[in-house]
Amino acid sequence: MLCDRVLFNLPETDITLPPGKRAVVLDLTWLQCHGRTFRQTFDDGRTIRLLMSPGVVLRHGDVVHDDEGEIVWINQLPCPLLLVQTAGCPTLPQLMYELGNLHAPLELIDGGFLTLPDGPIEAALRKHGVAFHSETRRFSPIPLPNGESFQLANHFTVTRRTS
Repeated sequence: MLCDRVLFNLPETDITLPPGKRAVVLDLTWLQCHGRTFRQTFDDGRTIRLLMSPGVVLRHGDVVHDDEGEIVWINQLPCPLLLVQTAGCPTLPQLMYELGNLHAPLELIDGGFLTLPDGPIEAALRKHGVAFHSETRRFSPIPLPNGESFQLANHFTVTRRTS
């Protein structure tokens, strides 16, 4: 089975299927969700291959196959993360610059961000006196497509240079 697009996203709660239709779960890590290609063999011996267009990032609940008898949906597996609380950090711009130099993926949350546990990242957080702790949860870091920008706050915009 070859899947090349996301058909729709299932809501987090109350997944109800019509009678006779089964749900097949495809467990992926956050890194696999950001990749273009993936191949896995199900327990019944069938092989599924994902070939997504450039820039497509799979999310938890995405349905990649839907026919009369079954749907195949993505279950993004939780992973170990650092939950970083940035409130009151006077050197936050310098910290973010250092994390950018480390190419650290970030997911923005209220009061801070999530990132991967890594020695250099933890050293930068300690250097700037930022509170953090370990947690296991799903990770959806910020994607930044070429030539586009997004706004993080009313006065701060991140733009990728195209030249």
